[in-house]
Amino acid sequence: MSTYNYTFLQATALKLLKKYGDAQIVKTRTNTGTEYDPTFTETAEEMYAVKSDYRVGQIDGTLVKENDIKFLVYHTSKIADGSLITYDGKDYSVVRNEVVQPSSVMLLQKIQARA
Repeated sequence: MSTYNYTFLQATALKLLKKYGDAQIVKTRTNTGTEYDPTFTETAEEMYAVKSDYRVGQIDGTLVKENDIKFLVYHTSKIADGSLITYDGKDYSVVRNEVVQPSSVMLLQKIQARA
């Protein structure tokens, strides 16, 4: 049984996101303390993203709200819900993240974000 090497697709996804997207910042807060004495550390990392809007038919007012936007993102690790994406100077909170990963190689992430 042969296996497909997805690293070529990963490189293609990154190349296209770099070409048509922009370098943006993702900020993640992690608790480095204990549950009873939390100490939050914020890390900021660069990623490549393409921003697009939801179509009118996709907005239901519950799962997808009117001002939600979607990002196609390349980042080396999964971006957690609640992280902040700074795009064109505005912060968007990650509501949902769908990772496109057909094998052990992560190709890209589809993120729903809210201002």
